[in-house]
Amino acid sequence: MAERHAEADSGAALAAATTASGGPEWDEGVLHSLYEAAFSQPGAEIVGVLVGAPSRTSMPPRIAAMIPASTARFPERAQLNHEAWAYIHSTMARYYAGLDIVGWWVSRPGPDASLELSELQAAGELFARPNQFGFVFDSRHRQAALYGWQDGRYVCIHQGPVPRRLTRPTARRTNPFRPALTAFSVGAGMGLAGWIASGRPGL
Repeated sequence: MAERHAEADSGAALAAATTASGGPEWDEGVLHSLYEAAFSQPGAEIVGVLVGAPSRTSMPPRIAAMIPASTARFPERAQLNHEAWAYIHSTMARYYAGLDIVGWWVSRPGPDASLELSELQAAGELFARPNQFGFVFDSRHRQAALYGWQDGRYVCIHQGPVPRRLTRPTARRTNPFRPALTAFSVGAGMGLAGWIASGRPGL
């Protein structure tokens, strides 16, 4: 019981930290679901999107769900191609009607949670709305970074370690985010810049 309370407190603290850094707000349980997916396959690269209600003001969006959409065994790269976007939009239509894509995430086994310049440019081009964010997870070294818009540039807003307890496999349980954690597999690709450029979902 004490460990569950400590985990909940740590998760709440991390959510507060990203919000305080100018990042998005989170519905209950979503941040843990994101960690569960991001660290579920330490030897693979996984990419997906964040779903929520976009802010119509200068306030950050609120993330209601996450959808893993493509995976590839390292050193191959996952991509968000047309098949992956079809899966994302099908999942949204079935489970998250009325919500929007408010960001993206990628998990990969190192070397760190940084993005190259070409990846930053590609992410900023596709996720061009001021309140769209991205997360990069280094599943091998348990690092995470939050990316978003600041002063007209797409930059790293916050970066730091993820507590070990949040990267451990969790017991299977029923929760409202389980549809987004179903089996998924789309082939290898061109890396983060490539899958952003290839999808063009028309957001």
